[in-house]
Amino acid sequence: MMVQRLVRDILQADDFEVKDLEGFSVRRSLQELDEDMGPEKVNVPDDWIKTDISIDIPTKSKEEGPKSYTIPGFHYCPLVQVIRAAFADIQASTFHLLPFKWLWKDPLDNTQERLLDELYTSDAWLEAQEKLPRVPGCSLERVIAGLMFFSDATHLANFGTTKAWPLYLYFRNLTKYTQSLPQSGACHLVRFLPSLPDSIKDMLSSLSRISKTGMMSLHTHCRRELFQACWGIMLDEDFLDAYRHGIILKCADGVLQRVFPRLFTYSADYPENLFGSLSLLKDMKSRLVNLRVYTIATVVKAHEYIYNEGNTVDSSKVECTLRDGLWVPTIKLGPLSLDPFHMLVIDFMHECELGTWKALFTHLIRLLYAFPRGSQLVAKLNTRFCQVPTFANNTSKMKRLATHDFEDILQCAILVFKGLFPPDHNAAVQSLLYRFAQWHALAKLRVHSESTMTFLEDTFKKLSRKLRKSAQCSKTNAISLESSGPRVKMFNLSTYKFHAMVDYVRTIRLFGTTDSFTTQMGELAHRALKAFYPLTSKLDTPMQLAKHECRRHILCQVAEAGGIASSDIQSPADVHPPESASTGIHHQITTNQSNPNFIPKFKHHILYRIQKLDITYCNHTFTDEEHNSVIIPNNTIYAVQTMQVHYTTYDLRCEYDTINPQMHSDVMVLSGETTPSHPYWYACVLGIYHLETWIHNSGQPVKQHLEVLWVRWLAPLQNNKSSARHACLPKVAFVEESDSDMFRFLDPRQVVSGAHLIPVFALGHGISSLCYGKSLAHGEVSNGEDHMEGDDEQEQDDDEQEQDDDEQMEGTDEQDENNDEVSDSEPEDDDEGDGEDNEGSDNAEDECYNLSF
Repeated sequence: MMVQRLVRDILQADDFEVKDLEGFSVRRSLQELDEDMGPEKVNVPDDWIKTDISIDIPTKSKEEGPKSYTIPGFHYCPLVQVIRAAFADIQASTFHLLPFKWLWKDPLDNTQERLLDELYTSDAWLEAQEKLPRVPGCSLERVIAGLMFFSDATHLANFGTTKAWPLYLYFRNLTKYTQSLPQSGACHLVRFLPSLPDSIKDMLSSLSRISKTGMMSLHTHCRRELFQACWGIMLDEDFLDAYRHGIILKCADGVLQRVFPRLFTYSADYPENLFGSLSLLKDMKSRLVNLRVYTIATVVKAHEYIYNEGNTVDSSKVECTLRDGLWVPTIKLGPLSLDPFHMLVIDFMHECELGTWKALFTHLIRLLYAFPRGSQLVAKLNTRFCQVPTFANNTSKMKRLATHDFEDILQCAILVFKGLFPPDHNAAVQSLLYRFAQWHALAKLRVHSESTMTFLEDTFKKLSRKLRKSAQCSKTNAISLESSGPRVKMFNLSTYKFHAMVDYVRTIRLFGTTDSFTTQMGELAHRALKAFYPLTSKLDTPMQLAKHECRRHILCQVAEAGGIASSDIQSPADVHPPESASTGIHHQITTNQSNPNFIPKFKHHILYRIQKLDITYCNHTFTDEEHNSVIIPNNTIYAVQTMQVHYTTYDLRCEYDTINPQMHSDVMVLSGETTPSHPYWYACVLGIYHLETWIHNSGQPVKQHLEVLWVRWLAPLQNNKSSARHACLPKVAFVEESDSDMFRFLDPRQVVSGAHLIPVFALGHGISSLCYGKSLAHGEVSNGEDHMEGDDEQEQDDDEQEQDDDEQMEGTDEQDENNDEVSDSEPEDDDEGDGEDNEGSDNAEDECYNLSF
C-alpha cells in the first residue's frame, strides 16, 4: 500500500523531477526534521527529560528505617509543554473550550431530556468550570484543558521479552470520534515508566528476617512506590502552578484565554482483585459515602505500620488494617487533592467483554461438559457458531479471539445456547444471556438520555439477581478448560470486574458514555510504538521511541497545514465510510457488468419507478401494452456482488452496511402497512442489478439508470410473544409459498440498513436441515425457515414474573415445531450477518428461469 502510494502520488506526479533526489540522504533529512529551524517552526513537545527515581524500601528494623534505592531511566515530557503544544496545534481549532448541556426535545409532547455523550457535556466538566478560581487583576476568559490519561504495558516485539510501559495523554476538549482514530494526532505520548531492575532482588534478599513470601510482597510494594514516584515527578511545580492559576495561551481563534488543566479520568487495564461480591442495592447507596476520607486514613495508618514500626508489607497488622476495603498501602494524591475513586474509571473492554462476559461464557461451556455427553454438546455448540457468519471452528476454545469477537459471541449466544441445556436449566440460561446482552448493549451506547440511564440501572438490578442466583447453584463437577481432568469449578462473582458493574451508571453520569474513556484508544496507540521499535537500535529504546513519535507529530501537522486530509495519512486499521457517505448518497452499487437471468415482474417494477408511483404499496395493475412499452437495450441487465447502504446512526454519525447476496444478504425496510404491528419489514437479497431503460410512447423517450434489488420477503410471526419483558427475541419467517408476492423487486432507496439473522437451532433448523437443494436464495433452501430479530421494548415486570414468562415462552416454542426459526439483532456496523435461510421452492426458481431474457 505504501509503495503504491509512493508511485502514484510522488513518482507519477506531474511536477516530479528525478534530479530533486540527487544527493538525498535519509539520515540528513531526519536530522533536518528534528532540528526544524525554518521560519514556521512546528510546535511539538520534543524536549524529553531522562532522570533517576529514588524510592524508599521499608525494612523490618525500627532503628535503621527505610533504605533509599535509585532506579535509572525515567523518560518523560513535561505536561505544561505538552499543553502549550496542543493549543498551538492546528487541531486546537476543533477544541470545545466551554462545557454545555445537550437537550433533546420530544416532538410529540415537547418534554425535554438531557443527553450524555462527550466529557465536555458531562457533570464533571460543568462542575469543574464553576469551580475555576479567579485570578486577581485578570479579565481573560477561564477555560479548561480536559486531560485523560491511559497507561498500560505492552510487548514491543512478537518474540522476546522487550516491553514498554507508556503513558498517553488525550485532550478531552476534542470529540471522542477524532480521538478514537490512531492516526488523528490526538494521542500524546508523555512518559515511559521504567521497570524495577534485577539488582533490586539482591537488595531485598539482603534484608534480615524477611520470608520468601514477604520478599514477593515487598517487591510488589516497590513497584507501586515506583509508579507513585513517577507521578510525583510529572506533577512538577510548573504543572501545579498552572493547575492553580492557569496558563495564558492564544487559542485557535486568536483570543488570549486563561487555560486551567484538569485531570478528569485515568484509564488502565487493572489486574484482577478480590473486591467483595457483586454489589447489593445497599452497597450501591453507601459505598461512596465518606469513602475518600475513610480510605486515606486507613492507608496512612498501614503506611505508618510499615515505615515507622517495622512491620512487613504482608504482616497481619497491615493486612488487618486494609482488609475491609482490600486496599494497598500506597496512595499519594499529592498537593492537588485529586480523587482517585473518580479518576480511575471503568474499563468496559477489559472488565466486561474480556472480563465478566468471558468468565460467564467459559462457565457455560464448563456446565455443558458436566452434563452427560458433554463433549457432544460442546461440539454441537461449535457447529452452531460455524453456521452464523462469520465465526470460525472451535469457538468454545476461545483461541486468538479479539475483543470484538467476544462481543459478537455475546450477541449470538442466546440462540446458539438455546436447547443445549436440560429444560429445567434452559429457561434460566436463556434469561441470563438475554439480560447480559441487554445490559451490555445499554452500557455501550454512544449517547445516553435520562430514560436510557434509568433503563440501564433497572437492567443491572435484574442482571445482578440472575448472576447471583446462577452463582449460588453453579457448583459443578465440570471439566476445566485449562486441564484434561475433571475439577470442581465455581462461578466466581468475587472479583473486581463483577463488582465494578455497579459503577457504570454513576461513571456515565459523571464523565459521559463509556466510549469516551475506553482503553481501546490506548490499545490502538500501542501500534505506533510497535511499528517504531524495529527502527530503533535497541539501545535506550524509550528515548528513540519518543523521537519517532515526535517526528510523526511533526509530519502530521505539516500535512494538516498543507491541506492534506487526515484520512490520507491513516493506517489500514482506520475504517471510514467512503466519500459517498459524506455527500448524502443513500446507497452505492458497483458497476461491474455481467449478464444474469431476468426475473418475473421486473417490468412491473420499472413502470412503478419511471412513473414515480408509490412503490411502498404496489397496488396498481399495468396492462400488457404498458409492459411492452418498457425498453431495455439488448434485453440485458447487469448483476453486481455488493451494495453499500448509508444511514445516520442514533448518535448522528454516518455509517454504512455492505450487502452481499452470498454472505450478508438480509436487509430491513420501513413497514408499508397503515397500522403496522411491527415497524419494519425484512427481506433476503437474492440479487443486485442495474440497467439502462426507458418507456417507448408517443413522447420523447428519456433514458434512465435504475438500480434494483431482487428479494424474498420475511414477516414477523403474529402469535409469538417476544419482547424485553419476556427476555426473548421476536421471530420472523419467510412469506408462505402460496403468496404471490413472496419474491419482489425492491428500490435500494427503501433499505434502512442491513440485518443480522441467526438460525434458531433449538428447533432443529439451520444449514444441516435444508431439504430442497439448489435455489436462488442460498444454493440450498429449507421449507419456510423462520427468523428472530432484536427488540427494544421496555421491561415492565419484576424478576419473578419474568421467570414465569420465560418458562411459558419455552413451552410455546416447543409447540411451534412446524415452523423453522432464525434470529435477527439490530445491525450496529458493517459486520452484520445473514440468515442461513432462503427461497421457498424449486417451482419458484424454475418460473424465474422460464421468464428470463
